[in-house]
Amino acid sequence: MVISAIFCCLSVGLVLIFFILAGSQYKLFIEENKADFQFLFLAPPASLCLIDRFKLMERLSSKIANVQQRVAILYSAGKKVPQYTKMFIAQIVSVIMLCLAGGSIFAVLNGGDKRFVVFAIVLAILIPIVSIKKLEEKMDKRKQDIIMELPEFASKLHYLSMLAKPSNRQLFAVR
Repeated sequence: MVISAIFCCLSVGLVLIFFILAGSQYKLFIEENKADFQFLFLAPPASLCLIDRFKLMERLSSKIANVQQRVAILYSAGKKVPQYTKMFIAQIVSVIMLCLAGGSIFAVLNGGDKRFVVFAIVLAILIPIVSIKKLEEKMDKRKQDIIMELPEFASKLHYLSMLAKPSNRQLFAVR
């Protein structure tokens, strides 16, 4: 019971502290870069604050490069790739924080059952891995969609270029 209560206080306290520190500082950033990210109402301000305080984007830049490349392809973000990558990482951090806080709360409510804490830790590890795999699947689907639309685009481009060219008869017509 004591271990679960300590873990609950730490995890919930961590979320609350970063949520308070974030305040409304990240509200505009989230609005501008929300795309189809989840959990926008719960923890992203806290996780964005955590990412900025610990400079996770700079410290993990070599590991994030792969995710950044996938985000760039998937969202066609252009100049917003770093912001979308930060939002994706914030989403993952949010899931981790919510898993740990939720698991510890359930552990305390269930009389200090440590299995909830262990389950929360396992989920906090597995869900980000699944999220990155899902991102890869979305990226592959986007590539397939582009490949499937390519013949139609080429056909339209050819048709438009043929319309733009004057016919040979008009060029060499005797007046």
